[in-house]
Amino acid sequence: MPWLTTRRQVDPQYYLSLSQQFQPRLEWLGPTLLVIDPGSGKEKDPGEGTGWSAWSIDKEIDQPVTCGCIHRVLHDWQEQVFLVQYSLKQIRQKLNARVVAVEQPMFFSAGRGLVAAKSGSLVKLSMLVGSILTVDPAVLLVPVTSWKGNRDKTATLVQVEAELGTKTMKKLLGNNRDKWNHNVIDSLGIGLWLKKNLRLVTDTEVVCSPG
Repeated sequence: MPWLTTRRQVDPQYYLSLSQQFQPRLEWLGPTLLVIDPGSGKEKDPGEGTGWSAWSIDKEIDQPVTCGCIHRVLHDWQEQVFLVQYSLKQIRQKLNARVVAVEQPMFFSAGRGLVAAKSGSLVKLSMLVGSILTVDPAVLLVPVTSWKGNRDKTATLVQVEAELGTKTMKKLLGNNRDKWNHNVIDSLGIGLWLKKNLRLVTDTEVVCSPG
């Protein structure tokens, strides 16, 4: 069987250059919690991608200070994964992230979960999360079943907006609700869950209850 070959960009500077468009304008001096909702996005829906939010922290998690989404901009899926990885490393450094948390994919045996598993997208999502684990040596994995359960996008938005308030949501995501990104909203939902279940012990140690 012949080796599979492909033409792929391998120059790190290529990804570092592309990642600049996804960097936050805000440069936060205090420590933050960086929360990531992973997704490489779909070519037909460039609005999707990896959503993230940064939360100010002191002795406990406070409020989200900024957020964003690393959209799908590259045709090659593996190149997009590299871009997500490089972008998050830059974001982590710029926002002084002391703790990094990422949603852990789970297999659901019915409905959309079964469709995702059969299509191979769950495997790709798991590979993306594996790449994100290199962003920080101690990334905290948050199972989707812990923070979200089986809520859909609409129910998640309702809960997040109820807890953060419409004023805060508009400040973070803009006034046009139609342009609110569901990946970013999920990252805010994970942040809210962590606010209730994560305890910061030291600069290098955290304790997370099962929720």
